[in-house]
Amino acid sequence: MRILVKRVGEPAKVETIREAIKESVEDVRSIIGGNMEVVVLDMPGLMLICNENGKLDGLPNNITIYGEPIAGDVCFVSTVCGDIVDITDEQVFELVNRFGLKK
Repeated sequence: MRILVKRVGEPAKVETIREAIKESVEDVRSIIGGNMEVVVLDMPGLMLICNENGKLDGLPNNITIYGEPIAGDVCFVSTVCGDIVDITDEQVFELVNRFGLKK
């Protein structure tokens, strides 16, 4: 499954995680380094997944979403009817440009 990953200090890039629900959750947790917090974006079919304790754990700020700094590595995922699906190239382009994910 294709997701967009933004690691601290690096440009965002598309990565592949495993399809099965249990394994994909493990893969996302491994990327963000902890328990998941989902941030619903005002972009249909897109969500941000970050470390729910990133700020408390002292992780460095990565990006700012709606004026709120998000600490640690994050994933952007595409959803259809609540299921995570492959993120499209168009969605990646929109996210990168809207949130400045090039740095």
